[in-house]
Amino acid sequence: METCADPAASPLPREVFNACQARRVAPLYRDMLQRLPRFLEDLSAARQLWQDQDRHLEQSLELISAGQVTIDEYPAADLAVVHIQADLKPLTARRYLQPERAPIHPFAIHQHTRCSRLLRIENQRYSLQFRYEGWVQLASRRPALRVSLEDFAAQLNEIETAPGTWCGEATTEVSPRLYLDGADASGISPARFLELCLSYLAVAPVAWDPYDWPPAADQVELKASA
Repeated sequence: METCADPAASPLPREVFNACQARRVAPLYRDMLQRLPRFLEDLSAARQLWQDQDRHLEQSLELISAGQVTIDEYPAADLAVVHIQADLKPLTARRYLQPERAPIHPFAIHQHTRCSRLLRIENQRYSLQFRYEGWVQLASRRPALRVSLEDFAAQLNEIETAPGTWCGEATTEVSPRLYLDGADASGISPARFLELCLSYLAVAPVAWDPYDWPPAADQVELKASA
């Protein structure tokens, strides 16, 4: 029911969305918990809240089945490379209270790969994203530990010939992303970008380890004295 977090479409009171994002979470949970029994009794009555996302997901699954979207896996890097045709229309997908414009719904990709790192390639448009599973202590398996996307962005900015700037979100975000801001396409070829990505993931130091939390006391003291 991600639509409930959309101020333009949500049935929740308008005042819920007036606060900053951190202050929205508790009211959203409280309101949704009250609505949950009604949703479970008759999900079709809330169709307007989920039908657009469901349609996007179904269309995305069909594109993958038809081979218009292909996924290559690199298990050593825990990386799935999603090749997307450039003429596919982007639609809004909502995850973790955030909207995302994407021609392929993320959940369709998740159904076809267990890799926790996703590289989307659409002609010469690229985005590298870490899935939610790498943010938490997952009991069923151990995804690759997260590395800094900000450091990778800095490396890409040294060689990028397009006018945009590579940006890397913090590894402590739920599902951080690396993307090119300010340009429709990169000047780096797909083969070269994949090579750079694999090389970086192979040697970059760990930047977030959910299995080593909270950090050791000596690390806390070191940060405090810095």
